[in-house]
Amino acid sequence: MRTRIVAALAVVVLLAGCTGGAYSFESSPASVPDDALSEAGYEASEPEPFTINESIEVAGVSADVTATSWVATYASSERQASLTVASTPDATVAGQSVNPVVRLSNEELVQRVLDRAGDSADLNASDVEVVGSETRTVLDTETEVTTFATTTQVDGEEVPLRIHLATVAHEGDVVVLVGLHPAAVDEKATLLDLMETVEHQGSE
Repeated sequence: MRTRIVAALAVVVLLAGCTGGAYSFESSPASVPDDALSEAGYEASEPEPFTINESIEVAGVSADVTATSWVATYASSERQASLTVASTPDATVAGQSVNPVVRLSNEELVQRVLDRAGDSADLNASDVEVVGSETRTVLDTETEVTTFATTTQVDGEEVPLRIHLATVAHEGDVVVLVGLHPAAVDEKATLLDLMETVEHQGSE
């Protein structure tokens, strides 16, 4: 399930609106430091690039844009929890944003993550609700982390899930943070603490 969520996030970040031609944009990877992961008991995967090429109309003229984003995943198999950290270029062409994250609310973003995962991840994407929020400092910015509730099917049984979502603009990129864990596992504080350790050099 976790792997499918990660893939879904990558698709949302790249396909929800990044488009493009004589323009090329690439974000810088964002990551969680090894010492923070070790203390939390999480394992890391190397950030992976995702590049797309599409066409958009800019001032009535078709333009091709190449956009490259980065996604890294951190997980605790023992607690069935994960944190996905994605960075995507906060770019504009002739004043038109080519970054879907900028245009989506948190609710819309998490809905698209679940919709992209689809039935293969056994996620109930039609039943997602906000159950709380709090402010954390991410990349030196006071950032709202919104918590959503939904369910998944495991061996024919419904399992409640919690999703913690935050987005922050930083040095030319937008960094998206998605924490995921079963509702029965008290992992929220750990995931939000990890969000506060995220490092990102930026693309500006």
